[in-house]
Amino acid sequence: MNEGTNESAREVERVARTATGRLTALLASRCGGDLTLAEDAVSEALVAALSQWPERGVPREPEAWLFTVAKRAVRAVHRRDDVRRRHEAALTAFTELENSTMLDEPTFPDERLGLLFACAHPAIDKGVRAALMLQTVFGLSALEIGALYATPAKTMGQRLWRAKNKIKVAKIPFEVPDAARLPERVPAVLDAIYGVYTHGYVNAIDDATAPLAREALWLAQVAAALLPSEPEALGLHALLLYVAARDGARDPDRFVPLSDQDTARWDAEQIGQADAHLRAAGEISVTRRERAIGPFQLEAAIQSALVHGLRRGEVDRAAVVTLYDALVSLQPTLGVHVGRAAALLAANREEEADEALRVIAGRAQAFQPYWAVRAAVYAARGSAEAKAAYGRAIELARDPRVAVFLAERETLVAD
Repeated sequence: MNEGTNESAREVERVARTATGRLTALLASRCGGDLTLAEDAVSEALVAALSQWPERGVPREPEAWLFTVAKRAVRAVHRRDDVRRRHEAALTAFTELENSTMLDEPTFPDERLGLLFACAHPAIDKGVRAALMLQTVFGLSALEIGALYATPAKTMGQRLWRAKNKIKVAKIPFEVPDAARLPERVPAVLDAIYGVYTHGYVNAIDDATAPLAREALWLAQVAAALLPSEPEALGLHALLLYVAARDGARDPDRFVPLSDQDTARWDAEQIGQADAHLRAAGEISVTRRERAIGPFQLEAAIQSALVHGLRRGEVDRAAVVTLYDALVSLQPTLGVHVGRAAALLAANREEEADEALRVIAGRAQAFQPYWAVRAAVYAARGSAEAKAAYGRAIELARDPRVAVFLAERETLVAD
């Protein structure tokens, strides 16, 4: 494979990560909500790009090229005699789209927010809504989504197929619902944005996945602007801003734990924006006494305590643990349980941290953060099991920088 082929393949991968969701949402909204058809068409366009770009060169506007090819694939399906009648309305809409000047523009109408809310429709099974958004809007595979939710890829794939078929059959519109229907759909939309940000941030070492975090941060900003009276939308945007503010202190060559980062390299403007959103969310929650503070507000509050504590040089560890206590009662996920255990360890409460991990041991055997914190707890307690735990954490680490960091910690453990 020559350098030109390599460059073309990298460009296809980049565009696939950054544009698949936009193209899929735009196509599906014009073809009767048929997400499977839209996804297949985009996939066909990507295959064509892999075949043609090495010989012809990467187009000046790669997304426009992909959209044109995908659009033709959809039209080919619509024009078949045995399905034409069923797709007549969609074909009309597509003809209007083809005749528009949009294809000459470098950007497309961004209909992802409408697709996010379509995926959160009450007709869609609640347990698969966020996962469906991750695939259709952000282009994550069933394998990647399954890893996020600790679910086998095959099982996740089946759930996603059923959900996409439901959107098509029920003719669920791609639109942001009115105010009366918003509350029931907001949680799933926010969960999906958070999930894709986490995926993109954790895998930021990979140039193909790093843009996902930026896309998710932008959608969180849009959601907060759209829902200024929804405290959880504000809480999510605050949470992501606190995390994104620390990007300048990350090292592309090695993992730098939060406690070791140079706080002078953090983005003060983003931290200030996060503070403002968190305050506004808190004020709204206080006025709505019937509604408890939500998980994103609590997670943002935890990040606020850590960020401002580290900037001052002293973190209120007891406060962080208290916030985690509240969070685990609302959202007892593996990640939250492990975060609480890490907070207990940082507060020099090793025995309680050990007990917090034992509670989830049965369902966390394949969860890498569990083993990383488990190893640290064992090491703090002088347990001989620390080395084995570090070994398992290293084995499960997806980021090689994290693996190196853990290996260095392992060398400090006495035999």
